[in-house]
Amino acid sequence: MDYKKRIQSKEGYVAHFTKTPFTLQEKTRKLCQSHDQDPDNKEILQTLFGTCCDHVNIAPGFHCDYGFNIHFDGFCVINYNCVILDTSPVHIGNGVFIGPNVSIACAGHGVFPAQEKKE
Repeated sequence: MDYKKRIQSKEGYVAHFTKTPFTLQEKTRKLCQSHDQDPDNKEILQTLFGTCCDHVNIAPGFHCDYGFNIHFDGFCVINYNCVILDTSPVHIGNGVFIGPNVSIACAGHGVFPAQEKKE
């Protein structure tokens, strides 16, 4: 399974920093920067996210890992400086308001030695 399909699935996985294809994030960074410059441009959001309607409003300062793993189910307002670490699928429902400086992180780390995966 390729890396993109792996992070789009609902299955857990162990990410290895040295094997992560950062090319998936380059386009995302550019789209987030473009959105900061033109926050009213809905085409940027349509390109960035996996699912997005015209009723999604995001204030500048938004950052995410991939974008394609974020799905909006309807009307949503996201205030300034939101970070969504979408290393797994993120679904945001209809009528959601997210306040300023909110972080949503899908990534987790094992806390017990037995959870570490050795190669």
